[in-house]
Amino acid sequence: MAMLFMPRRALDNRVAVVLVLLVLFCSLGHGEATLSLRILLEAKASFVEEDPRVLSGWSPSNPNFCTWTGVSCDQLQQQVVALNLSASSLLGLISPSLGLLRNLLHLDLSSNSLTGPIPPALSNLSSLQSRLFSNQLSGAIPPQLGSLSSLRVLRLGDNPALTGPIPPSLGGLASLVTLGLASCSLTVPIPPQLGQLPLLQNLILQQNQLTGPIPPERGNCSSLMQFTAALNGLSGSIPRELGRLGNLGLLNPRMMLLETWRIFFPLRGLSARETLYSTTKRRRLVRHQESQNPPTHEARWEEGQPR
Repeated sequence: MAMLFMPRRALDNRVAVVLVLLVLFCSLGHGEATLSLRILLEAKASFVEEDPRVLSGWSPSNPNFCTWTGVSCDQLQQQVVALNLSASSLLGLISPSLGLLRNLLHLDLSSNSLTGPIPPALSNLSSLQSRLFSNQLSGAIPPQLGSLSSLRVLRLGDNPALTGPIPPSLGGLASLVTLGLASCSLTVPIPPQLGQLPLLQNLILQQNQLTGPIPPERGNCSSLMQFTAALNGLSGSIPRELGRLGNLGLLNPRMMLLETWRIFFPLRGLSARETLYSTTKRRRLVRHQESQNPPTHEARWEEGQPR
């Protein structure tokens, strides 16, 4: 109603401002789309396709990248929010340019044959959920990933050439629910900083080269439901502090080189109990378990769960 009695000049000025803002918004949107197109084409160039049909639609002649295989966009602003190329027979490298897709929320490149390092540039994506397991990635886990404050799922397992320590910086991932690092070649002790993850439910560390004791700080992860660390070189006894984990439903220390197992924890409502195995009995038990339950890779561990 107020605009009906507004002077003509003032009304014209307001309309002009609105038009300028609309033009600016459209130009910014076009610039964002051009950048996203360039990034995705760079990512394609870093891949080697066993099946050329998988990324055949990723082409400059088809600039509507929101229709490309594996690409999902925000419907309002047409920005890339997810990239899912799981099990796409891809080789080659993960392009660091993906770290420039600032609205990317989900990155799933699992179950391919990608090689090379994990790009530290992925740490620029503050809300990223990442699944890179079951590849041939090599080198160390970038400590920069510890800055992904909104990260809930980080699965890097089943990359046998992934080496070095578990970065203590991952203890800063306050929103993390699942950390999957099984079947790699990670070394040195488990960092106690992983005990700072209050929402962590699944910690999968089996089949690495980890050494030293299980940090008692694991008992601070009150949401922990699954903790597997089999087939490592861990030593010492299982910390009594794990007895505080009332939600713990799976504790799998099989094949850890523990001289004595003292386990205190309530398991799914059962009363707390202490189990004590001598070294001789432990070896006998391990042989029995190995014959009944052969080691599994991380991809098999979460069989049936969404990728």
